Amino acid sequence: MPPDLHIDKSKSTILIADSCYCGISAMPSILRTVRDKNVIFLADYRFNPFGLKSQGMIASLVKEWENHFLPYNLEHIYIACNTASIAHRNENRAPFSVPVDDMISALNRASSARQLSSKTVSVFGTKLTIESNAYQNILSKETGLPVSGVVGTYCERDAAGMEERLSAQAIEEIKSIPQTDVLFLACTCFVYLHEEIARHFCGKVIDISAYLSPQLQIEENADVKGNNIILLSSKAAKLPLLEQACKRIVQESFHAQFYDWDRGFSE
Repeated sequence: MPPDLHIDKSKSTILIADSCYCGISAMPSILRTVRDKNVIFLADYRFNPFGLKSQGMIASLVKEWENHFLPYNLEHIYIACNTASIAHRNENRAPFSVPVDDMISALNRASSARQLSSKTVSVFGTKLTIESNAYQNILSKETGLPVSGVVGTYCERDAAGMEERLSAQAIEEIKSIPQTDVLFLACTCFVYLHEEIARHFCGKVIDISAYLSPQLQIEENADVKGNNIILLSSKAAKLPLLEQACKRIVQESFHAQFYDWDRGFSE
């Protein structure tokens, strides 16, 4: 086991992982449903952005997440990335050693909760997610209508880099979203573009990451004391982004560390 600073060996571990800091948007709902755990959020920037990578490459990375964190008494993996969720389902045929929840499961929960029958729906995601048609097919079964998919490659890049201003190309991608009743954000990065999206889209916007926890009945004032929250980034320069994002949404103390895939936790 590689050396570490903050893992509590007496606790089991929950891993929430994405290709950047953006998947941390799923953490609040998960924290309300777990008690007395090591809760690790991993921002694995090594192949970011995922949207233009092959499914095989992304799926092997997801398997690597499991292999690396099994020694830490790993209990559950949450794939907080829509693109990685699709690649994992399509390419990772062998079962994992621990339960895995992904964004496709979250989409199914979100669509069921929203009663979409006869509503017009669109999906905004990465190139890989939209071209897979996975989300459009799921939502079309709920609505009984065709579902539009819009690719946001520049939006993914700008949001993952936490750019102060969106590029002209990213704004054009947002403007191309059709005016449907409901828009599903099929990339965790796009949660951070909510204000810009709202300037151009008039319907209801659904953040799928809020449904990543399988326990939908969440007590707003649930006692979550006892969790040991750890933020990891595979790029040291991205740690401030990760800490900034966490402070916005998690009202608990946490540790933030650089994670070197060759040496484990930094000293």
